[in-house]
Amino acid sequence: MIVVVLPASVVLRNYLWLSQLLYDLFLANPKKHGERVARIQADVKNRLLVPETKRKLMCTARAAWQNLSTRFASYKERSQKVYVGDLKDILKLDIDAKTVTVEPLVEVGTVTRYLVARGFMLAVNLEIEEATVGGLAMAVGMSTYSHHAGLYQETVTEY
Repeated sequence: MIVVVLPASVVLRNYLWLSQLLYDLFLANPKKHGERVARIQADVKNRLLVPETKRKLMCTARAAWQNLSTRFASYKERSQKVYVGDLKDILKLDIDAKTVTVEPLVEVGTVTRYLVARGFMLAVNLEIEEATVGGLAMAVGMSTYSHHAGLYQETVTEY
């Protein structure tokens, strides 16, 4: 099993790293944040046009294998999926307020590299680089420094 899993994990890790690098270099566009949010708002508003008896629950269209969860995401099969996969840009760093504004699918590894290069660090930094900032803010993100800074969602200043 190790003969298969270890090389596969190395290949996947390098693929994800290269994908993020190419995104950062060629596709990242924080200026389009408003357009992306407007598209999602339109999806939510369109759901309200469906009669209440025919409405489905809503969830993100993110693939179940991308979630850091131990449960199976079978609920997604019977829900209305909303695409949020392009909400992965770092929007701004406010040096005076010591805050960073990011979209929810920015990964911890990405924001950490961004901040460290500028002399900053997240107050609660998770060791799992693939975890998303939005996922941690909505769940219980905790690290070894949480006894001092609090849980991850307690360091969020605005949603």
